[in-house]
Amino acid sequence: MKWIFLLLLISSFLSACVTQPPKESPKSKPGRALESLLLIKQKELQRLKNENRVLKQSLRELKRRPAARTGSDITRTVVKNQLSEKQRFEELSLAYVRKDKATMIRTYRDLMRAFPKTIYKDKALFMMGDMSLQLREFAEALKYFRTLESDYPQSGKIPSVKLAKSKIYYQMSLAEQARVLLTELIRDYPKSPEAQSAKAELKLLDHLGNNLQR
Repeated sequence: MKWIFLLLLISSFLSACVTQPPKESPKSKPGRALESLLLIKQKELQRLKNENRVLKQSLRELKRRPAARTGSDITRTVVKNQLSEKQRFEELSLAYVRKDKATMIRTYRDLMRAFPKTIYKDKALFMMGDMSLQLREFAEALKYFRTLESDYPQSGKIPSVKLAKSKIYYQMSLAEQARVLLTELIRDYPKSPEAQSAKAELKLLDHLGNNLQR
């Protein structure tokens, strides 16, 4: 009887060992959790690397492209293109009064580009030449004046051109050429204000010439 009871007890113990799964070690669950976390971080790091690679490529492409024009730039360009012939000439005249040579050059080119046959061209040429004369840029001044004389021989600015050119020749120690221009001015435009100035200039040249001969 004792043996039977002992056998039943052993049999029950073995059955419990077989049917009940082995208990996990205390460290097995945290270990798997750590592995999962590492895997997630690795995937996140790889994603960031891919995004960084895409951003660098986009940046290189942007550097190769021309700078985008802002809305204000486009608005200024539209307004500028809508300026009338008269408004452009008035802008040039204002720069001339202010003695702003840089603005004059830009405005003159804009006027010629937008209105190559503008009615203000002879006046614009004179202002460009006179500003160059004031800055003692004699070669440039003569270029503007000669263009005016060649293209607009009947312009009302011709007397002013001859007077201005005489000043250039005098500054370049070409007194005889200056004298010739002044004489032509008095002869061809006797009633012009420039002719009166030319007479005064001739008297000055004669006075200076007499002093040099003494």
